[in-house]
Amino acid sequence: MTAEDFKQQMMPYARKLYPMMKRILCSDEDTRDALQELMIRLWNKRKDLKDCQNLDAYVAVAARNFCYDVRKRKK
Repeated sequence: MTAEDFKQQMMPYARKLYPMMKRILCSDEDTRDALQELMIRLWNKRKDLKDCQNLDAYVAVAARNFCYDVRKRKK
C-alpha cells in the first residue's frame, strides 16, 4: 500500500473519528495530536490492516483505546 492509497483510505475515518476522539479528550489540540499519532500507528500496521475483516470497527476501537491511553498519560 502506498502512502497515497493509505491517505485515501484513511481520510474518511479521520473525519468520522475526530468528534468521537474530541469527546474523550476534550481538547482540540490533544485531539489533533492523538489523531495524527493514531494515523502513524495505523500506517506502521498497514500490512496487518489489509487482512482486517472489519476495518471500520478496528479503526474505531484503536482510536478509542488510544484516547484513553492519552488521558491516562496526562494524569
